[in-house]
Amino acid sequence: MKNYKKILVLAVAALLLVAVSVAGTMAYLQAKTSTLTNEFKPSTVGVQIEESTGNTYKVVPGVDFAKDPKVTATYDVDSYLFVVVTEENWNTNLGWDFNDAAWDELMNGTAKVENVFYKELTANTDGTTKTDSFYVLAGDSAVTNGTNGVITVSENMKLSDMTDITTNVPKLTFQAYIIQKAGFASAYDAYAQALTTENP
Repeated sequence: MKNYKKILVLAVAALLLVAVSVAGTMAYLQAKTSTLTNEFKPSTVGVQIEESTGNTYKVVPGVDFAKDPKVTATYDVDSYLFVVVTEENWNTNLGWDFNDAAWDELMNGTAKVENVFYKELTANTDGTTKTDSFYVLAGDSAVTNGTNGVITVSENMKLSDMTDITTNVPKLTFQAYIIQKAGFASAYDAYAQALTTENP
């Protein structure tokens, strides 16, 4: 009986050895892909405003002068670009017009937002950074020699107006904002957010 058990154990061991060696030599059809790596980089927007005509002017009745503030935006996502013009101590004998060819009036529903204009910017489809520049004020080629932006001065300006300008210096301030377009239902919603967001 002992010999029979020994023979049985040896036979089972031999079968296992054959099974393992056969399994070890079997070939399987298989394949694998190359590695597909995704990188996630931040999108960027930027804006600056500059002018070449200076920022201090002497007012002479009836003599218009060039003023060419220009907004430059850099972006790699669809964005809204805004520019705000603020008048302080503004004299009615001084005039300016927005460059309507480059900008749209900002509306809150059916109400115009005074002295706030905007552009919808469409980014490059390949994700590269795009740069666009827009003059803020409408020009007069007789004054600006081909660049945009003019301040008109009425020839009907009186001495009292000049005195008033000396005491209450008129100021015209320009500020630009840029914000991503995604996530906003309208340009006005984006503008309201841009005003409340601390810019880096």
